[in-house]
Amino acid sequence: MKIVQVKTGDERTRYYLSKDDGSPVVPVLKYLQFKDNYGLARNTLRMQCIHLKHFFTYMEECEKDYQLITIDDLSSFIAWLKIHLLRRVWLRYASNQSISPRPLTQI
Repeated sequence: MKIVQVKTGDERTRYYLSKDDGSPVVPVLKYLQFKDNYGLARNTLRMQCIHLKHFFTYMEECEKDYQLITIDDLSSFIAWLKIHLLRRVWLRYASNQSISPRPLTQI
């Protein structure tokens, strides 16, 4: 899945979530259209699209339908998010280790 940025006819930037085959994830598209009509800011819509991407990626990995989730699925999703967040932070930290650290100075 990936987030696609599009320009509307009136030159506004909008986002939607697409599957690997390029087709939009319809529930996310409808939700973002609803929120856009409500008047949310562009960056808010972008962030909601990013968060929904995480959720639908998790649901795809678990082979579950978003309409049939339980509270246990939501708690598993939160644990999944924490693992992926920690991995991303660790990878960023590890990639910065190639730069020599500044020496510590005494206060």
